Parts: sequence; C-alpha cells; structure tokens
Amino acid sequence: MPLHLVDKSRRSSDEDRDLSAERSAWLREHGIDPGDWCQVYPVLKASWAVYGIPSALDRARARHNP
Repeated sequence: MPLHLVDKSRRSSDEDRDLSAERSAWLREHGIDPGDWCQVYPVLKASWAVYGIPSALDRARARHNP
C-alpha cells in the first residue's frame, strides 16, 4: 500500500476522511474488503514493515521495555 495511505502522521479530520476514502478505494481495487479487518490488517502490517513504521503493538512493547 502506498506510504501516504499508511502513514500515521497527525492530520485534520478533512484530510483523514479523504485519506480513508482513498485507502478504501485502494483496498477494493486490490480485491480486499475494506470492512474486513482480517483482510485489511495483514496488508497494513506488511506495509508498515516495508516503510519502517512500527505497529501499535511494537510501540506498546517499546514503551514497556525501554
């Protein structure tokens, strides 16, 4: 998935809404149901790994294991 669709940077609600729509369209174009977390999460996790973005679990582990 393109970086701008998985980046966790803070954005305005309008930008977030637009990116959410774009992310959903991208997922549908690739045969993934955007409403099915079991399909979406592996794509997000793989994309985060490619771009070096830590997952929420990785961030939580880092907080508890300094």
